[in-house]
Amino acid sequence: MTTNVTTDTVTVTATNSGSPSKTATASASATNAVISYADISYNQFYYNQTIPYGGGTASPGGDITYKKYYSSGATGPEDHGLPPGHSQNYVWTNSKPSWGDINSSTGVVTASANSNSSTRSASITVQITYNGSAIGVEATTTVTQAAYVKPTISLTFSYNQTGGTFVIYASQAVKDQLSIDYTYTDGGGMGGDGSITMGVNQTQVSGYAGGPDYPIAGITMVNFNSSGRLDAGNAIYTWTPT
Repeated sequence: MTTNVTTDTVTVTATNSGSPSKTATASASATNAVISYADISYNQFYYNQTIPYGGGTASPGGDITYKKYYSSGATGPEDHGLPPGHSQNYVWTNSKPSWGDINSSTGVVTASANSNSSTRSASITVQITYNGSAIGVEATTTVTQAAYVKPTISLTFSYNQTGGTFVIYASQAVKDQLSIDYTYTDGGGMGGDGSITMGVNQTQVSGYAGGPDYPIAGITMVNFNSSGRLDAGNAIYTWTPT
């Protein structure tokens, strides 16, 4: 361990009482070295954020306290931070999770995307080391990743009665393959039905729905659901049923 040295200089001045103008001065130095760091402990150890479900990183935080012991026998006041010459080593407390990696020196955790509808977490232990060896001071905490949140995607049926064409728009790229049933009618019982597929990552599809004689057209079902709301595997879809 690198020794911290405190040097105090003592100066003594002697004055001749019979001749005040005559003085003699002598100086001496006393060395008081730091011989060890002890009472090292973690007051806090935590991760500063929940990792987003889409993936990302989280960094650790915390507080370490210790005291200096001097060659004079004195003990210094409590200090905060990592004692000089010491390091920290971060490890998974249990087995490494398939979705995460940890930087053993900085403690930064990197997580891949979470496609599950529940949060996931893992336990991490930090150890204080000196010259590469653990000194028996450690702390454990948990890092958490948020659950996947299904987006709500709205489907809109845009009908051009004059041309008999339509476009179904999605408010964002769809996350599931959708079978969309639609209808067109004159309002008096005449008309027809059709079906069209919107594939994953598409934002719109187009087709034909009758023409000038059929003023009413719209979506009737999505994946055989006619309620106007479908909770699919990766997203929630809404539309106005016709």
